[in-house]
Amino acid sequence: TNYASGRIRLAMCRGNKNLQCKGQDFGSNHLESGVVMGPENDVRSRSISSTVPDNWHDFFHTYTLYWRPDSISFKIDNEQPQFIVSPGGKLCEIIGFHNDICTLWGSGSRIAPFDTDFYISLGLSSGNARDFPDDCINSGQPKPWRNLELKALLKFWQDKRNWSSTWSDEKSAMYVEYVRVTSL
Repeated sequence: TNYASGRIRLAMCRGNKNLQCKGQDFGSNHLESGVVMGPENDVRSRSISSTVPDNWHDFFHTYTLYWRPDSISFKIDNEQPQFIVSPGGKLCEIIGFHNDICTLWGSGSRIAPFDTDFYISLGLSSGNARDFPDDCINSGQPKPWRNLELKALLKFWQDKRNWSSTWSDEKSAMYVEYVRVTSL
């Protein structure tokens, strides 16, 4: 997927209860908010991680995005906002791109490509080539595909007997109470 126009993730939680990646808990108690951007061969992200003792799906939460001309920050429930981009410096440099990639957004502001109109979308997905780091262990089973592997989706599907038992109908769903957009 090409993220040259960028993607803002208000909240991204891998729904697997017992997902470990490189010794870190990446399961349903781990949530990330942030941005993803870059050309197809060099996609990078910058995110803020939050952890709860149980699972993010146990209760409704309020996720807030502060999207200003010179900064992007996120807030969950009543916590203090955390900045992805704070005033000073360009996002493409903060995220670690070299000048040749930063030229993609050269005519934009310091938060480019997030300085244009965007769509709001809500999604629930499984697998994915970039959201599950390689070498993850899900309930004792290794991840059946490698990121960006040619037949990653096929290997994911062929391993269904291992991963499907880790899903529950109720807990593997997305429940949204409301979405509110306010322009300041």
